[in-house]
Amino acid sequence: MKKFLEFIILTLFFLNLNLSVQAKQLGAKSSGFISSNLEGKAFKLIKGYEIENPEDKILLIWNHGGNETKEKFCNQSEDLTFISMLSGAKIGEKEIIVWMNCLITNTRHLDATGGREAGKKFKASAKKCIKKGFGHTLECPYWKEYLRNLSTDVRMQVTEEVVRKFNSNGVPFKQIFLAGHSCGAWNAIRYAAFKEELFGGTIAFNPNCWPKEENNPVRQYLVNELKAAKYANSLVFASPDDLTHDWKATSTDLKWIAKIPGVNWFEYEKGPKVNGKPCKQSWDGKKLKNGHWIVFSKCSWPHQELVLKFIRNSLINDKIISPESKILRN
Repeated sequence: MKKFLEFIILTLFFLNLNLSVQAKQLGAKSSGFISSNLEGKAFKLIKGYEIENPEDKILLIWNHGGNETKEKFCNQSEDLTFISMLSGAKIGEKEIIVWMNCLITNTRHLDATGGREAGKKFKASAKKCIKKGFGHTLECPYWKEYLRNLSTDVRMQVTEEVVRKFNSNGVPFKQIFLAGHSCGAWNAIRYAAFKEELFGGTIAFNPNCWPKEENNPVRQYLVNELKAAKYANSLVFASPDDLTHDWKATSTDLKWIAKIPGVNWFEYEKGPKVNGKPCKQSWDGKKLKNGHWIVFSKCSWPHQELVLKFIRNSLINDKIISPESKILRN
């Protein structure tokens, strides 16, 4: 009996140790349900797709950023605090569960293309396009290859397969919501605009998804596509301090998105700040200098209520819940 108890204790120890390792640095194959308490602690990851009583659930899928085809890790757990804290909230009688999509992390095996693939295939770069007189146009083989099977498009295809899988497991399409950051955010708006039948709505945090070169064809392609949208039920967060390497990605540059019918536009304060207070980096506690990362800072936590209200309003508009339904959090 004593040996049996020792075995159980050791088993639980290594199980918890494994979970803590996953929580620090989640691998590319770590898709699954995520949650944490309202203090942003006790992070948990449960792999799989099975949902008990799926008709009573609101599924919120998280898509991380990045537009290249091969990344080593899906997410750091500290970057998932905002989204994982929403798990367990109730809107009426329906409970939110959050699923992290890591299937979009490595798209190279799906023949997705990006700067790395284009550069390797033609031993070229955007700079060489300029030197050879092509400019930033599709006359340059580099850019043509970049767009041939764009990783951003492949990620959308992968996400659609995930959504259809959950729907076949019993979750109604209109009870599925997609949230994303950066490239994941841009695709979230695209889904709301062109695949609205798959979602109740989408949430986009700092959408941008293109290289740094001025007037590059990738940005032209993505922007022109979205400018043709007639409607998009999407909550969009954008920052005037979005200073990533991507070209023209601030809220000022992208304010035209707010004019798409159905878009709920939220602009972060300049600073970057929230309610007048400077945001701090989650990884070292220093002042956040780039508004692109606000959703990963503790200062963003008040915005969870905006997300919950958006989901509630979407469900009411789709007649999934009654207008009397309230938001409850444990």
